[in-house]
Amino acid sequence: MEETGIRPHLIVIGPGKAATTWFQHVLYCDPQFWYPREIGEVRFFNHHYKKGVESYLELYEEAPCKSVTADVTPEYYLHPEAPRRVKETEEKINRPLRFMIICREPVSRLISDYQMHVRRGFEGSLSEAITNSPHLVESGLYWKNLNRWFKFFSEDQFLVSLFDDIKGDKRRFFGKVEQFLGLEKKIENPYGEGRVNPGGAYRSWLLERMLQFGGQLMRKFGAEEIVYRPKATSIIQEIYSWNREESELKERIDLSEEELRKYFREDVNRLADKIDNPSLPKKWGY
Repeated sequence: MEETGIRPHLIVIGPGKAATTWFQHVLYCDPQFWYPREIGEVRFFNHHYKKGVESYLELYEEAPCKSVTADVTPEYYLHPEAPRRVKETEEKINRPLRFMIICREPVSRLISDYQMHVRRGFEGSLSEAITNSPHLVESGLYWKNLNRWFKFFSEDQFLVSLFDDIKGDKRRFFGKVEQFLGLEKKIENPYGEGRVNPGGAYRSWLLERMLQFGGQLMRKFGAEEIVYRPKATSIIQEIYSWNREESELKERIDLSEEELRKYFREDVNRLADKIDNPSLPKKWGY
């Protein structure tokens, strides 16, 4: 770590449907990290860049130098201008920049993303979704998209994590993050084996919207602690889970897993070489 004691600024670039929401909540609850209050995803480098760099810096101006500041915005991952914009901002951030990406087996990530589209009202098949929303496939091309970022930043600024570790061995996942960021203490995980953003069809879309709107109001009026910490308690988590269980998704998966793997096979092999993990393709079924 830097001799000044200033901790890094961590940007988790995504992708979606790879436990980024869960990780954001973990960071918020751990005292070693500082996350902007009243905000879910920051979205500065894709939606708010025109406001100017100073508006981004203001989000973190109260952060202690001994805390790791964090920005978890999965939309940065595919945004064509995000890498350049972050690079142009790097010197003004005045902290060492570090990046994280969480790689989930691409077919399962794609299907999870499609299911989210269905929950939000999409009525087409998986093949129709892929045609209408190319990002469903593009999000699983990790090697390709990381190379866009590597044109602006050195590879040692990145931690390429695996969703498999979150599912199977959270302590292993956290250990890699701790080493990468030079943390002195272990990351606290108040959620245990629980999920922050469970999948499944909504029993009640109205209840889901009420939960989301309630969270936005709490952030707006400075009660953001309630947004994060109670989700780790049994009562609130049970409400989220109940509203997404037992109701069947009206999905139409008309492509086999092997057909879907063809989109990703070459990229998975190249990713395995890049992160020196030769067993990854076999582990993921490629």
